[in-house]
Amino acid sequence: PKVDPLEIIAANKGVIGFNLIWMWDKVEDMSEIFTAMMAQVQWQPPHVGRTFAFDDAPAAMRYLQSGSSVGKVVVVVDSE
Repeated sequence: PKVDPLEIIAANKGVIGFNLIWMWDKVEDMSEIFTAMMAQVQWQPPHVGRTFAFDDAPAAMRYLQSGSSVGKVVVVVDSE
């Protein structure tokens, strides 16, 4: 497909690609590397900045649009 770079910029999007065909026969090597890499990461849950009830979803969207949000904005859906 043809892509207009200016439209991508205007839409705040990006394009990225990786040629991984050279790794076709290196699955075991990559598994070991990935396992070692993941062992080095200290996983922490994401920071939840604010939580909204589902009925307050418009307020959650306004909060996101305000630019003052820090962390994740969570909308809680009741599972009745």
